Amino acid sequence: MNQRTHAWLAVEAYRKIKIAAKDDKSLDGLRQLLGEHLGDVVVAAWLPDSLIKDMAYGHVFKNSAYAGDQKPRFTLSAADLKKTLPAGAKIPSVAFPLVPDKWWKQPYRVKDNGGHLPARVNALCQTARDMLNMGDDDVLALSGAKRKKGAADIAAAFRYSPRDVAMMLWMLSHYVADGHMPFHSDNRTVASTSANSNTHGAMEDLWGEQVPPFFARERILRSDEQAILEASYPVGSKLADIPFGDGVPTLKGGDPWKAAVYICRAGFAASFAIVPESTAPVDSGKDVPLKDIRSDGRGICGEARFWDISRAVMHDAANAIAMFWIDIWADHRKTAD
Repeated sequence: MNQRTHAWLAVEAYRKIKIAAKDDKSLDGLRQLLGEHLGDVVVAAWLPDSLIKDMAYGHVFKNSAYAGDQKPRFTLSAADLKKTLPAGAKIPSVAFPLVPDKWWKQPYRVKDNGGHLPARVNALCQTARDMLNMGDDDVLALSGAKRKKGAADIAAAFRYSPRDVAMMLWMLSHYVADGHMPFHSDNRTVASTSANSNTHGAMEDLWGEQVPPFFARERILRSDEQAILEASYPVGSKLADIPFGDGVPTLKGGDPWKAAVYICRAGFAASFAIVPESTAPVDSGKDVPLKDIRSDGRGICGEARFWDISRAVMHDAANAIAMFWIDIWADHRKTAD
């Protein structure tokens, strides 16, 4: 996903936190922490691309066919995968039915050097938890949590501020969003950014064209919250009016790494809904231009299905970002009140 899309998804996740905080006062501190300096901290939503640049391993989880031992370990049915995903996820209902039964019975696993995106999600989740525990008086005032034993030894100047923690949470949003991008978990040539047609890049550019132009870095930075939340979509946008919903799903199992692994696996399945294995077999080296994927006459995906899947990806990404944020916040607040 490009800069504009990452910023937009993180803001949509923040919007969900604002809505949830109206009914759940324990989230009001999180709302303030994320939004108090929104025009500054939003930059973290795209820093992994523009500054950290760990794309080759941190943004991907490339799956492919597996032919080794323990094959059942790497087979996951559509029904079982759906059970592991956040409640209300759209990808299972929109994309999974487009993937044939045969695909689900084949074992897949991440290729060697295929990336460790779930590990990045987990690392940032744990880092954000640590930062909250080492937070300054302003952080504790927002969360209502008690200062933990040992934290008193940290000099006040070295404790993390709400803005510091917010930066980490907004940066986490980048990796969670990338876990939902189908091509980030697919090792096929069609999903590669180095392929001749760069279908991967073309798809991300097309998505970026659908979100408000206001989300470009030169406009959104240093803007106030109201302007950001009221940004207008381009005329004819295919991603406008997505019903993101009011509720936020709960992290299942309490394991951010495992949750991210399953999100990536769902994205991998969605990649085969976009480009079927019959069109581009695993490890075949076959490339398929985006215009062919969207063409209704080629029997690959077609325009309507392409946008149905794209909207499901965006819905699930924004909800998952909010889910990880709330899980981190709730864990820190266990000593509150």
